[in-house]
Amino acid sequence: MDGTESKIELSVGSSSGDIIGTFRSWKGNLYLPNQRVPQGVMLNLEILAATMTTGNGKKDKMIKGKKYLGVRDFPTISLNSRKVSTSGDSNTLLVEGDFTLRGVTKPFILPVILDSDNKGGGQIHADLFFDRRDFGITTNVLSMGARESVKIRLDLYLAPNSVSATPVYSWTKVIRVKASN
Repeated sequence: MDGTESKIELSVGSSSGDIIGTFRSWKGNLYLPNQRVPQGVMLNLEILAATMTTGNGKKDKMIKGKKYLGVRDFPTISLNSRKVSTSGDSNTLLVEGDFTLRGVTKPFILPVILDSDNKGGGQIHADLFFDRRDFGITTNVLSMGARESVKIRLDLYLAPNSVSATPVYSWTKVIRVKASN
């Protein structure tokens, strides 16, 4: 995984414009035995909720707090596939699985666009939409009239694992910050 190119974002519309946060740390696996045959494809992603940043400390504190993401009690957001099928588009797979946010797990169907680079690597693009109220998020963010629909955007750049002939992708993106006095 190319951590410098990959990005996972959360966005929600509001009466004063979109609120967009970027997650700085996650880990995941993609197992793709054959792009043309979706049986056996697995996608697992674990996002560290506390690493989300909007670039505005006040917004970050509010969104990470108890009324929204609740990162202290619910440190991870996860997507775990159960089944993958083809769609009408040869580059799009339909991933069915479980999405967990704030300790609540709901099923999802996620159209995943896979752009192969013909060298065993490529990119994944997907947008997961959910209703924040289904996960216990009923308070508006910053009293800004936040919409109910929230989007998590996945833009993941993949590199093949050179240990195996079967393309297996694994990535971790972690940013460490040192504080000094």
